[in-house]
Amino acid sequence: MKSKFTLTLLLALSHFFVAAQYTNLKFTPAQPEPGETVRFEYDPAGTTLEKADNITPAVFIYDGSIKAAETSFTKTGDGKWTGSFSPNDKAKAVLIAFKQDNRIDNNQEQGYSFLLMQQNKPVKNAAIGLVSLNDFGSFMLKMKVKPETNLALYDRELETDPELKTRLASAYARLLMTVDKENGKKKTEALIDVLQHKANKTEADYIALEGVYMALKDGYNADKIKKDIQAIYPKGITAKRERLNVLYREQNAEKRIQMLEQLQKDFPAKNADDEKTYGNLLRNIYGNLAFSAGVARKWADFKKYIAKTESNTALALAYNEAAWGLSGKGLGKKGDSLQFAKELSARALACIKKELETPAGKPDYRTTADYLKSMEYTLGNYMDTYALILWKLGERTAAYQIQEEAVQKTGKINPEILERYVIFKEKIKGRNAVREEIEDMIKAGNSTARLRGVLKNIYIARNKSEKGYAGYLENLQAAYRVKLKEALRKQMINEPAPKFALKDLDGKEVSLASLTGKIVVADFWATWCGPCRASFPGMQQAQNHFKNDPDVAFLFVNTRERAQPREMETKVANFIKHSGYDFHVLLDADNKVSDNFAVEGIPAKFLIDGNGNIRFKVVGFDGNTDNLIEEMRAMIEVMRN
Repeated sequence: MKSKFTLTLLLALSHFFVAAQYTNLKFTPAQPEPGETVRFEYDPAGTTLEKADNITPAVFIYDGSIKAAETSFTKTGDGKWTGSFSPNDKAKAVLIAFKQDNRIDNNQEQGYSFLLMQQNKPVKNAAIGLVSLNDFGSFMLKMKVKPETNLALYDRELETDPELKTRLASAYARLLMTVDKENGKKKTEALIDVLQHKANKTEADYIALEGVYMALKDGYNADKIKKDIQAIYPKGITAKRERLNVLYREQNAEKRIQMLEQLQKDFPAKNADDEKTYGNLLRNIYGNLAFSAGVARKWADFKKYIAKTESNTALALAYNEAAWGLSGKGLGKKGDSLQFAKELSARALACIKKELETPAGKPDYRTTADYLKSMEYTLGNYMDTYALILWKLGERTAAYQIQEEAVQKTGKINPEILERYVIFKEKIKGRNAVREEIEDMIKAGNSTARLRGVLKNIYIARNKSEKGYAGYLENLQAAYRVKLKEALRKQMINEPAPKFALKDLDGKEVSLASLTGKIVVADFWATWCGPCRASFPGMQQAQNHFKNDPDVAFLFVNTRERAQPREMETKVANFIKHSGYDFHVLLDADNKVSDNFAVEGIPAKFLIDGNGNIRFKVVGFDGNTDNLIEEMRAMIEVMRN
């Protein structure tokens, strides 16, 4: 007998199996088949894209792997949009979302999806394909499909093909244990019994059995099965995977090449996929070697590895980083060997332009248009390097013109690129030519301290005094803060924060419960994490802003430090001391707290209200310290109101 939740979800998911239609998204035909052109009509009314004027569909197809579909898409006179795409003959499931810039309509985090049909029923493995698309959508489309939904899809497929239960045992067991631990454990144990008694077990069966034990968190039996696999299949899938993992962890690229050569001898390529894997690995290693040699200015090695690097994007990255290092990395330093830097930078631009002409590096899961857009952005970043070098060489008019193009290609959002553009323009065209642009940047939240300094000089020159400047600047910043708070209110969430109690660097235990009633900013970080370190000057300033506020607490949770507890404590304490930060650091030595918070990447900041609910989650750091400070302040103020 099925559990109640599974029956309920199967009924709720019935549209996957009957017709692909939503309130604001209609498909023709209603039950698309593999290989058949699908036309669709999208109405953004009532969605996050209601007033958007340049919507792009993101369509992904599962046919055994995930591929982006090329689509046509146009706006109609009544505010709706129409488009079409053609799933291939092997397609099983489709996932769609709609985007404009950073906004996305992903059907309230569930995605718009349907199964491909034949003779009024889903094609084989269609529901399993949709589970893969849902997992993919969690990091590509900001989706949060419930595990119950994916389990119901698995159950639907297993009804028609019970043999899948052993092939998919590991993933199925994880879902069972996530959704309903008590009943899930019984079903998982039943899976173990089936696998244990299966005649003529293959390595895949043993791997599935190991995965099921891991889902049960039975490390003893999982390790036992793993040893059996190693003994029975010394040249099997698991042995090869282990060797690949060791190779990936090796930091010395020269050793990685030797390890790859030995791996290819021990595990010769058996098919096109194996050849592709080995080829990509070798290309990546040579690209990394060229990159490292350029950064270290080991030019003989750089030349050697560049000659063995085939990817346009890897070549461009290596050339640009070498040129960027020689440029002085900004206007503050003189730079070195600038003519050579100019040559390297020009080669970086040529490589990206070649990729734009023939996008050889496009992965299957990206459309051509999306990939080319990202390459245009990369070209803009590398043009910034080239313009900086030209400026320092005295070729100022050319530098300004290239920087202007760099700003356009990067979407006017990178504060460093914008800063150099304004400085170049001021020198070429005068102060008055940049005043309105700086004002607009401040209103949009894209200013820097240096730009505000330029604006201040312009203000003093025009008004013969600094009087009134503070109010003038405050008015410009107020416009950004109003927009920021409006946007943040729409992004607020309300999820219970996992309880935790961790020790700080003084050995004192600090719990979330002890901070009830306060707004808590929990910043997850590690000493090896570059973006974490880059964000800290801004986080220090944000903390300083609230240092006399008894209702706000900042906690810096060190996690994933890749060190034993004692080594971790020493490493973190030394880092904080030498960096000069006065952070309240907690030590998540076993990573359990970060796991409970489902931290996928660091830095990750969780803003928790006085009732213990997460209201904001911010992952990563875009390099804009000013914006980080403003966002921290704004989020805390929005939470208070």
